[in-house]
Amino acid sequence: ATLAFGRKTQRLQRAVLGSDAFLAELQDRLAHLTKAVDEAPSAPPEAAHEVRRLEGRLQALAVRLRGDETVRRRNEPDPPSILERVQQVVGGHFGTTSRPTGTHEEAVRAASAAFAPFLSDLRRLAADVSAFETRMEGLGAPWTPGRVPDWKEE
Repeated sequence: ATLAFGRKTQRLQRAVLGSDAFLAELQDRLAHLTKAVDEAPSAPPEAAHEVRRLEGRLQALAVRLRGDETVRRRNEPDPPSILERVQQVVGGHFGTTSRPTGTHEEAVRAASAAFAPFLSDLRRLAADVSAFETRMEGLGAPWTPGRVPDWKEE
């Protein structure tokens, strides 16, 4: 039972940490896209609004995964984030040979239940960011990380 719980937690941790890193990559891509939209002479005004909406969705996902830093800086109570729940279990259970505690089992259940819809939303955001990058490429916006430039020999 201990081994099975450890493996289950490890798979969840891998997915959560990977999602956290991917969020950081998306944040970087969106920062570059914001600048590219501002510098693209043919970009319609709606493009600036769209990239800001994408950034807002990304920030909302970051809060779901990592917790709300704004609330925490003000020393206000904040429910544990998905990442915190997983890391609490990893820190408290890995390296032991005893059965997982009820608290650890509940933390993994809660993190798993919250992570499934989060991951679905993250995939939708990633697809929307890619589609926006494709539109910006079509408008001749400056190159941004995460997209392959389109070019044809003249």
